[in-house]
Amino acid sequence: MQKAVIFIAMAMGVPLLAQLSQGVEPTAHEKLVLHQLDTRGWHKQYDRGAELRKELSSLDPEARKKFDIQKYRGEKVAFAGGGAPPGGTNDLITEGGFYLRVVTKSGADLRPHATSWSVVVHGTILQVFPENKLIVIEVEDWLVYMTS
Repeated sequence: MQKAVIFIAMAMGVPLLAQLSQGVEPTAHEKLVLHQLDTRGWHKQYDRGAELRKELSSLDPEARKKFDIQKYRGEKVAFAGGGAPPGGTNDLITEGGFYLRVVTKSGADLRPHATSWSVVVHGTILQVFPENKLIVIEVEDWLVYMTS
């Protein structure tokens, strides 16, 4: 079974940028992502994605069942993650173990030709299914920062 390379940019639900303000030193992979967030101007969207994951993770089972899947529709977010098994799609596993269903307008295959890879993806939320830890996003930009 292919093992996705995933870096964890959150500890206990705290966004990476908040960790830095608290004096937590980022790993080499986190520094790569921070550089890309800075270069692309995606800090705000990345933090929103982290907040969203934290909000979804905190829902109790009954709230997950009653959740309005359109609640976050249209929000701009950015996530970091690696290829989701079985690896035949653009989908990702993000920080916190969320499955990110990646939709492109053109249906393009965005994956690099590599066994494992990690990306920062920026786009608009279409739907959220907290019961399944699933976020559907229409990608606007996709940046590969690590392959092997």
